[in-house]
Amino acid sequence: MKITAILSILLSFFIISCGDDSGSSAGDSETITNKTISGVVQIGPFEKGATIAVYELDEKFEQTGRNYETEVENDLGEYSVDVKELKSQHALLKASGYYRNLTTNKQSMNKITLYAIVNILDDGGFNVNVLTHLAYKRTIYLITQKKMHLEEARKQAESEILKFFGMDDNFKEAGKLDILEKGNQSEALFALSILMQCEIPKNNTSKRLELIATDFEEDGTWDDEKTKALVADYFYELFEKTRYSNIQDNIANLYPSIDIPSFDKYINRFWWNIYGLKDCIEKRKNEIAPNKNSNSDFVKKQFICRPGIWRAASDKEISKYYWPDNLDSIKGKEGDTYIGKNDTTICYVYRNNSWEKSDPIHCIVGLCTEKNQDVIQKGTAEEWYKCNNLKWEKSDECTYTISKWKDGKEWEIRHEKKCNDQCYVYDNGQWRLGNVFDCNLGFAVCTPKRTGTIQEAPVLNTKMDCDEELHFNEKSYYSTCITEIISIDTTQKTFYICRDDSNHNFDLMHAELKYLTYKTGGLTYFWDIASDTEINTEGLSCPEEGKLVSGIKNSQKQYLCDRGSFREAKEIEIAVGLGCTPHTYGKFEILKGTKSYLMCDSLFEGDTTYFYWDVSPEKNQGTMTDPRDNTIYKTINIGTQTWMAENLNFADSTKFPSILNRNSCEEDTLDNCEIYGRLYTWSAAIDSVYWSNKGITCGYTPEKDSSCELSETVQGICPKDWHIPSVKEWDTLYEWMTKYSMNPYMSIFENVGFLPQEFYNEIIFWAFNDFDSQNAYEITTDYTKYIKDGVKYAKGYSGTSPKNNQHYIRCVKND
Repeated sequence: MKITAILSILLSFFIISCGDDSGSSAGDSETITNKTISGVVQIGPFEKGATIAVYELDEKFEQTGRNYETEVENDLGEYSVDVKELKSQHALLKASGYYRNLTTNKQSMNKITLYAIVNILDDGGFNVNVLTHLAYKRTIYLITQKKMHLEEARKQAESEILKFFGMDDNFKEAGKLDILEKGNQSEALFALSILMQCEIPKNNTSKRLELIATDFEEDGTWDDEKTKALVADYFYELFEKTRYSNIQDNIANLYPSIDIPSFDKYINRFWWNIYGLKDCIEKRKNEIAPNKNSNSDFVKKQFICRPGIWRAASDKEISKYYWPDNLDSIKGKEGDTYIGKNDTTICYVYRNNSWEKSDPIHCIVGLCTEKNQDVIQKGTAEEWYKCNNLKWEKSDECTYTISKWKDGKEWEIRHEKKCNDQCYVYDNGQWRLGNVFDCNLGFAVCTPKRTGTIQEAPVLNTKMDCDEELHFNEKSYYSTCITEIISIDTTQKTFYICRDDSNHNFDLMHAELKYLTYKTGGLTYFWDIASDTEINTEGLSCPEEGKLVSGIKNSQKQYLCDRGSFREAKEIEIAVGLGCTPHTYGKFEILKGTKSYLMCDSLFEGDTTYFYWDVSPEKNQGTMTDPRDNTIYKTINIGTQTWMAENLNFADSTKFPSILNRNSCEEDTLDNCEIYGRLYTWSAAIDSVYWSNKGITCGYTPEKDSSCELSETVQGICPKDWHIPSVKEWDTLYEWMTKYSMNPYMSIFENVGFLPQEFYNEIIFWAFNDFDSQNAYEITTDYTKYIKDGVKYAKGYSGTSPKNNQHYIRCVKND
């Protein structure tokens, strides 16, 4: 038998530290004791159950590791946390939870985290809101890098943010603001909160808030032009559709006792500023100006200043505003053009015996009419244009050359030097750009009817040459790519699939898209390397979302329908018998052959939401009552096992003689037994008196050299129907949680039954297995090696310990 069996399994759990810190800095301040910190957490109303944590900061404004945590008390976001001891007067407040979105009147899709830097010695409440969050990194930067005092730094940071959003910066401290109070400050905070929680697709609110706070950190301004334009576009559209009436209704429903705040003036001022529109004052009445923001989806859209507000200008208003005074007196003939003098970017054309405003390109290449349909003309800066349906469309010299070709034979191939010597195919009565399959493998053309068709062919060795790198949502792709075949390997074959680029979620930089050689204004159809999933599900129709099907060519492979297409099923989905997809999100399923419920959950990372099965703490939790003393313990189902989720605290030696003089409390304090459970020797844990009555001597026996070799199940000190776990049962617990949980051991170990670090650096439990007459197996949890963001990460391993030592007990239920 080996003396030590290393498990090396990563555990993670939260430890609520009870420390000894207070004052303005960790080194020179008096201890702050028994301080109650209270206030409200607001963006929309934070919901009951959200967490609020107080993290002590040292003189460098770094976390000391001492913190306190509580929950939001109600759906108004109110909280109160009792701080026992702090050595620093400076702290970081962290609020995390779900909230009611003011723009949608729905619970937020993801949790949000807000921060605030506070001085614990200040009087009054400590509110956490959007303004405290946007300012907290900038405040710390000014303190640590510019050597400012906290109040000076906080005031400057908050003032910079308010000025950026066009708000009066003469506000009281952000941590004292409350959106439920009357006045301009409440209205501005409402507006700032609404601006920050807009529902932008693929744009997580919490992540966006943190990025904006980071953006403000060093220079006190928000420089992310793309995100600013996204937010501006969102509220401009909302203004045009509802004039924010839906938000006003949501506020009235959530806060029926307050007057609706005038937040709209600040939101309007924000998108006006982002669009480059000046304030709509009296002297600008009826002025028309374009949106100048190139990142906006509404760039160049014309707006008109009407009493106090900018709105989209109608075609009639635009024409009237820009129409030259002398244009109606100018005689013209069909096709004549005239460049506006008020705005030289506007072109007027003479069509059907009258002047009309038209596309500026008409003033460059002439009027596009039915007579010159399909004609290609050269414009300025080597640009080419094609006349199509009375409109000029951008073209190129290559297209001009191809347009002069005569009709060819079906699937005829030609090469053109002006088009980089690329081959062209005569397809369905017209010439189109060919791909490597058309020009080198002789495949039938990839058409809409053949989409999804799979064919086997030799492997192509290619290289791709692209010009004009573009960017979209932080991903790169190239507007024109030419694929050159280096060689064709006829000794190897692979599968190709006919697909199009209609799936906007398709990553255009994926390595398997090396054969994309042609893009047009509509869809592009092309042959691509087929994935294993596509090969194995060819011809199958997608059944109900989340349902599993077997592969065609490999029936051992399992696939599931996820958002209308197949993907390979994960091991846990096969074990559950159901896929975790948006359709099954929130469902609970018992894992086959176990007692444990799994829940289909989601995780948002970057621009992607991931769905996965995870252990459900809520569904698997329960309680049991020890009939010997009526103590109630929390329990948790983990796989095929049911464990106590708290350490045993049974002390009646008259009912259980084995524990007499063989148990204790930490620091010999009964209160610690109530909080952390009781410590027992191994002989007390396994009930040595019981085994002695059966003629088996257990416990610490120096005169013997052998172990007492107990049976497979030992009740010991545990209640009826429960028993002391074996080393094997501990192993089973660790292995199961590592395999099936995104957060191993949180359910069974989070905050329950573990000791503060001031007692020990590790926690030890007994197993019922003994090693020899003097030592038995223990399970050790060492949590001093890994500490990150207030979470302590522990490693669990088994070893041996003298039987006279005292450790904790976790009981496991009999099968």
